[in-house]
Amino acid sequence: MSLALAGQRPVVNLHALTGARFVAAVAVLFCHFGGAAFWPAWTTAYGEAAVAFFFVLSGFILTFNYVDRLPTGDSRAYFDFLRARIARIAPVYLLIVVISTLMMCWIYSRDPLVFSHRNLRGYVGIWSTLLMMQSYIPDMSVQSDWCGPAWSVSCEATFYAAFPLILWRIRHWSLRRIACAAAVLMIVGAIWIATAYLVVQGVFHKPIVTVSFLLYRSPYIRITDFTIGCLAGMWYVRGAPMPWRGRFGREAAAWGALAIAGALAVLRQYGLIAQPLMVSTGFVPAFVILILALTSGPSWMGWLLSGPAMLRLGEASYSLYMLHGLPCVLLAKVYAPVTTPMALFAMVGCVLASLGLFHAVEDPCRKWFKKPATRPVFAPTPTFAEALAPMLDRELGARVATG
Repeated sequence: MSLALAGQRPVVNLHALTGARFVAAVAVLFCHFGGAAFWPAWTTAYGEAAVAFFFVLSGFILTFNYVDRLPTGDSRAYFDFLRARIARIAPVYLLIVVISTLMMCWIYSRDPLVFSHRNLRGYVGIWSTLLMMQSYIPDMSVQSDWCGPAWSVSCEATFYAAFPLILWRIRHWSLRRIACAAAVLMIVGAIWIATAYLVVQGVFHKPIVTVSFLLYRSPYIRITDFTIGCLAGMWYVRGAPMPWRGRFGREAAAWGALAIAGALAVLRQYGLIAQPLMVSTGFVPAFVILILALTSGPSWMGWLLSGPAMLRLGEASYSLYMLHGLPCVLLAKVYAPVTTPMALFAMVGCVLASLGLFHAVEDPCRKWFKKPATRPVFAPTPTFAEALAPMLDRELGARVATG
């Protein structure tokens, strides 16, 4: 990172954010396994918050890592970036999607009353999921039936494609412009959400909850979360002053932001906030404050999240997120009714299996994809004069020697 861009901000260790990824992934597990278990309802409230955190964190980390590594107008750097992103998500994604598709075909074949993989909707769902395009199709069964967690990865793929353009636009913005853009984007995002909600509800005439979740999973809507994360990352690398002072201020900001996000999630769970889209707009500023507080200096929360065990679990959080859908569906569709001990056992098994999946598939594939391509090096073809020069030198040397 260039000092001209980073200002006086030291390049700190971002391990706390790695540990936070694991906490967010566990929140998703509690949300999805909560339908089969019998633990208190408030423990299942944080799945939507975790997804918003992932999107904001993705924009922040990409901006931090690529602010100087993705120069404007360099197509080779752009394709290297896309290759690194594909290496990051594609191997585990394709493996889990194939396994999940085979499992769902087996489950649907057991019940003739459930739509099978032979009809048009099933084919659309399978192929759109394999191509990471399911989030563009406004159908809940297409988005969820073949690999439930995969819709957010489809959104992430859209964000990756748009990131170089976003970075090009905000790279040289002043701090004031960055702050104003983030505030305007939050306001415009809320207006855009409300407008899209009314339009989709009027066109498709679907139940309110269905329309809300379709928009909640739309990359056109959720890209605001990602872009605000990019703005937060640019604010950070420019060395901007934080609105709090000292360690006590960081602690208050981090724990306060986490409490606000948790309160919003619980209000949403108990129906006091009806739409997941509306509560998502409240999650984003809370998570921006949380991320900046964790990265601006030492704190107790950062210490808890950056231990060796949390780092290992955080590295495998993507594998955990993708993997947990398999036992979750099996419990709900095959082994119901499910007891709480069964759900807890499945969650622990997912955590352990994700560590194995990370070390066996995700990490090796990422390293292999990121290797620079080796190309054979050929000597340039000499010109006629270059080929003739050694012969003339030998002839001239022979004449001089013979006098």
